[in-house]
Amino acid sequence: KQKTAYEIHERLVGSEMCIRDSNYNYTILRLSGIYGIGRNYMINLSQDPDKWPEFDRWTNRINEEDAASFILFLIKQCLSNKVPEKLYLLTDNEPVRLFDLLNWIRQYLNLNKSNKPNSRQVFGKRLRSSLIPKLKFKYKYPSYKNGYIKLIQGEKNSI
Repeated sequence: KQKTAYEIHERLVGSEMCIRDSNYNYTILRLSGIYGIGRNYMINLSQDPDKWPEFDRWTNRINEEDAASFILFLIKQCLSNKVPEKLYLLTDNEPVRLFDLLNWIRQYLNLNKSNKPNSRQVFGKRLRSSLIPKLKFKYKYPSYKNGYIKLIQGEKNSI
């Protein structure tokens, strides 16, 4: 049976609590919605508005290359004897409403905008990292737009 988002969230929170209660040095990385090569869920979803969820929500994205680059950056910091924070939120600089993201992808694919109405109530959270902008780390894809353009162009070139 596939786990629900709530069940996955509960397990992640429980895991973080176990780590915090341990006697080990640790750093927790919370990654927002990961996308990249082979992770085309949003691109595929954008093409069929009938499959979109009933209600709009905030979505926060991180390109897989930026996630991997940050992990490498953090390892180098540790090797330079810099003590990392206990928690990092890895997300790009542009939270977006899901329907807006999907319609943006549709527009980039030269598809008509969906008429699915944006609900007044938007679920979820707009996430922003307060720590990463203070570091010398730079995102390759600071916005979902940069990352999805590269991803879609790569998909077109592989056909």
